[in-house]
Amino acid sequence: MVILAINISSTLVSLFCVGVYSIFVRNFPWQMYAICTIVILLGIHFAFDNAILKVGIIGCVLTVLSSLTPLVTIGTVLKDRSTASMPSFSMTIASFVTNIVWSLYGVLVTNDPLVYIPSIICLFPGVVQLVVYSMYPSSTPK
Repeated sequence: MVILAINISSTLVSLFCVGVYSIFVRNFPWQMYAICTIVILLGIHFAFDNAILKVGIIGCVLTVLSSLTPLVTIGTVLKDRSTASMPSFSMTIASFVTNIVWSLYGVLVTNDPLVYIPSIICLFPGVVQLVVYSMYPSSTPK
């Protein structure tokens, strides 16, 4: 029950973060997210009979999608050589550490793929963001 409550609350927080992030990004790809979400939800609906598994997979998909949203600005960051359009460095570090902790918890404590698979996947966008921050540490355009 604890895992279900955490997944539901984190999914809601992720959706809120995507919504807030989309307000401040110039060309937010709503169509891509809408189409991917509809296709994934339809696939989940027809592929599984277990309701808890459906909710878990939906939460996993939304978690991964929300971790990918900062990568939308990578083109702008590389062109401007500035991380001004990315989330703050402290938010990136917090997200990366959180995904490490959830990955370890999922593998070592619960052995639940609905916990560790999205957390491990979400580590990769975090690594990309950290690499970009190491390439362009200042947030002022050059």
